[in-house]
Amino acid sequence: MLVSMSQSQHTRPQMNLRIAEGDRELFDLAAEALGTSRSEFMLTASRKMAEATLMNRTLFPVDAETWDAFITELDRASPPDQAGLDKLKSAPLPWAN
Repeated sequence: MLVSMSQSQHTRPQMNLRIAEGDRELFDLAAEALGTSRSEFMLTASRKMAEATLMNRTLFPVDAETWDAFITELDRASPPDQAGLDKLKSAPLPWAN
């Protein structure tokens, strides 16, 4: 649960969280195992989760103008590089060994 966010003159913005004692111990153990601080561990883990969440989206609601611009770009796509496709199709299959 996010409690507050403030800006210090000498540090990055600050986030304060209320967490269970067991979670704090878990975060501390994991941070220690990686040789980093609890804050850096939590920031890295949170950043990875945020990026994964956004990258795994499959639905992107857009307005009609944005959709039309997207379709226009798709329609303007270059024809495939046939030589490159032929080379790819003739390459040995890595799983066939």
